[in-house]
Amino acid sequence: MDWKETRDERGQQESVWILARPVRNTADAGAWQAKCEGARLRWRILYSTDAAAVGTEQVQEWEASGDTIRFWFLAPDGKRGQQGAARRLK
Repeated sequence: MDWKETRDERGQQESVWILARPVRNTADAGAWQAKCEGARLRWRILYSTDAAAVGTEQVQEWEASGDTIRFWFLAPDGKRGQQGAARRLK
């Protein structure tokens, strides 16, 4: 996995993630762009092995507390989906 962080024309943080890994004799790959909008990330699929997914967007909301973040993908009506969590390893 590789990523690059940049700033857009308004100075907002923007990142691109690229993933390429073999899965059971097939190539699973993708590229995603994430733009920070306050406590939300707007993900856009740039490349996928599923051509129908390219160009679609998903919004993720997150909250940070110390070394832990909680996050939710938002449904089209704005409601939070199932909660995920991550913790920084020391």
